[in-house]
Amino acid sequence: MSAPAQLQNDAACDALSSFLERLSCLGTAEAMDTLAASELTFTQFRALFVVSMHDAPMPVHEIAECVDLSIATAGRTVDRLVQAGLVDRREDPGDRRVKLVTLTDQGRETVEKQLDIKRDLVGRFIDGLPDEFRAALTSALRNIVDADVDYFTLDRESSRTRTATPSTSEPKDPS
Repeated sequence: MSAPAQLQNDAACDALSSFLERLSCLGTAEAMDTLAASELTFTQFRALFVVSMHDAPMPVHEIAECVDLSIATAGRTVDRLVQAGLVDRREDPGDRRVKLVTLTDQGRETVEKQLDIKRDLVGRFIDGLPDEFRAALTSALRNIVDADVDYFTLDRESSRTRTATPSTSEPKDPS
């Protein structure tokens, strides 16, 4: 990478890091109060959130990988979530050694409550932006999120195998 390109990357990294740090600080107290009221540990909530992001039942060992826990610790975390009524755990019919975890309605409500708090905070932030900043931010984020390339894959070789086509369309109306 050339020196000017590296400087540009460094500047983008600094700007995005600063933005994300400040954005993540919005309403931290409110989000933490809600989490504390739920009596979940941070690890339990992370596991609950990981399960919520999967459409299919999730094996305990995959939860362990996603949350960076040992399988034993992930199993104990799931035990506590089962006791709290937030997840169900069943044997995999194809392999009885594997335990599959799914959200209960109460677990889904718990995750949605936290996500609603974050959405509200982000919405209030967006409402405070000047129109031109809001349009530029929306366009830049849509180009990344809607691209043919998965920029969220940190393996650079696999993300370069497809060609991205930046979106030139107007932002989608959410209504």
